[in-house]
Amino acid sequence: MNLFKLIQRLASALVVGALVTGCASTIQVSSLDKPANAADTIIVTKFSYAKGTLGLDSGVYQIEFENTDGYFYRGPALAVQVPPALNMNKANFPDDKFPGGLFIPRSRDSKGYRIYYYQLNLPGSANPSAAAPAAVATSPTTTVPSETIAAATPAGMSPGAAGVAGGIAGGLITYMIESGRGQIVLTPGTDEINIASFTSKP
Repeated sequence: MNLFKLIQRLASALVVGALVTGCASTIQVSSLDKPANAADTIIVTKFSYAKGTLGLDSGVYQIEFENTDGYFYRGPALAVQVPPALNMNKANFPDDKFPGGLFIPRSRDSKGYRIYYYQLNLPGSANPSAAAPAAVATSPTTTVPSETIAAATPAGMSPGAAGVAGGIAGGLITYMIESGRGQIVLTPGTDEINIASFTSKP
């Protein structure tokens, strides 16, 4: 690779990094409240931005938490596409796909819609994924509905494989919640697209 192309790639990576790390924040899962209406869902149509490195898969998103700022709707299986540079769990999520979903502010202001995803917070570990396999293995069994598996199945992946991915994601999140080690990474809002336009009610 010549020097010019290398500089171009580095510049592109820096732009993407700036787009997705400018105002990112972390929230302890243990600090969030259970939703008042646990049956609430939204439908998300697949979208991405930041040069295609950050986005959500299509599917039915179920509310899982709320706080004074808004509501957290988790998508099916590994619904969140995360930029490779922000993937701190490469061993368990080599495709940069994470469990997570969409945060919607109480104000319903479209500029406040933000993607979120889960990561482990393991004190003293340079790689937060270090204990994740054992955590998943010891977590309670997670049942993934067949319609959720179908909605989360990417092209080229069998429903069985998607079911395994969903089970792993569900088990990992259960461990995060029960252990108090889980964190939600709330990505910045974006002016590139109107995220609210990709959502609807069932």
